[in-house]
Amino acid sequence: MKYSIKKIRFESGERFVNLVNEAGIPLFLPTIWLLTSYRGRGLAFNTIYQAVQSLEVLYTYLSRQDIELAERLTQGIILTNVELDDLLSYLKRPIVDIRHEQKLSVRLGKKSLKGGESVRMGSPKESVEISSNTALIRITYVRDFLQYCCMHQIYRSQGNQTQVDNLNSSKELIDKYLKERAPKLQASIAERLGLSKEAQTKINELIKVGGESNPWVNSRVQLRNLLIIRFLIETGMRRGEMLNIMVPDINFQSHTVKVVRRPDNPNDPRLDQPVVKTLSREIPISDKLCLLIREYISTNRNKDLYAKKHGFLFTAAGTGSPLAINSLSKVFKVIKAGLQDVDEQISPHILRHTWNDNFSDYCDSKKTGQSEEERIRNSIMGWSSNSKMAARYSKRHTREAARKASEGMQKKHWGVGDE
Repeated sequence: MKYSIKKIRFESGERFVNLVNEAGIPLFLPTIWLLTSYRGRGLAFNTIYQAVQSLEVLYTYLSRQDIELAERLTQGIILTNVELDDLLSYLKRPIVDIRHEQKLSVRLGKKSLKGGESVRMGSPKESVEISSNTALIRITYVRDFLQYCCMHQIYRSQGNQTQVDNLNSSKELIDKYLKERAPKLQASIAERLGLSKEAQTKINELIKVGGESNPWVNSRVQLRNLLIIRFLIETGMRRGEMLNIMVPDINFQSHTVKVVRRPDNPNDPRLDQPVVKTLSREIPISDKLCLLIREYISTNRNKDLYAKKHGFLFTAAGTGSPLAINSLSKVFKVIKAGLQDVDEQISPHILRHTWNDNFSDYCDSKKTGQSEEERIRNSIMGWSSNSKMAARYSKRHTREAARKASEGMQKKHWGVGDE
């Protein structure tokens, strides 16, 4: 059985996501769990999507093991210790490998050996595992769901004390077993650093409109992508915040742009709606960025009739529809491919780190006090006034400042440069 995730957009603008079978029919238990435990609490779309993706892995595992969850629930014994161990290993596999295995199973079917043993048609990368933190999140969702299934069946089994007792035992086993064997939350080893000055220069050279090295042929696409990079570097916005910007949010007189929270916007046709995660705010922008935005709107965006209907600033070339998150990701993949000599991560979020590094450099040059620097940074980033997020987003600058301080201390120790 092949399972997939279906995204839904209601007329109200609310986005929802669900797990469906091969026929596109939502699964009963996952649906009521999501509606009662997640949608009813008004949780973010991405949170619900993460939960559904965890269930996709669970149901794929159950299918390949020929385990019928509904049948097990009526028996009162959900999963044995051995099956829970096997499930834990399966929950640590990359989703791309699991989906690849599903496609092969559907296309080729399961080949049978003597004795009824099935041959797995999975990815050859059996030893590859997801990060400990991702595995922990996935296991937590699955544990909560299986416990919910037990409680749901208990309410339906009143009068059958044996079944209720078995279900309570299964519920306790699932909770204890998965909690004890789930990986611990790990601090990230791979730091996200803003781009170096050299990398920023190379990107600017690569995406110059009309430049020989520009990877895009269409001049309108070149202009839009240049604006995207300049917009992210100059404002430090998240990708969802930038894709959520509408033309009226730009004030060309005061040279500012508003970041506005528009959850479940019914006028946004995108199924994966870009959302503002931080506080609404107003960010100052430079004269040059204002001019670039004006040029883009007049020579590019206004050429597409559909763009005038929805009001979002960044649009897809040709159609004029609001630029989608996956389309933005493709822009960055092309940029990364065009910078083979740059051994640094390049993504919208890396440019947010880059803004913070550049801002720290500017404050150093102006000898801005630490409290004032934090106040301004928190305001522009959309963080609360007492937020400590700054340390996460200015690691390159902090590392460079530490290097300079260390060098200065060492020179003083060895008597170098004291004359």
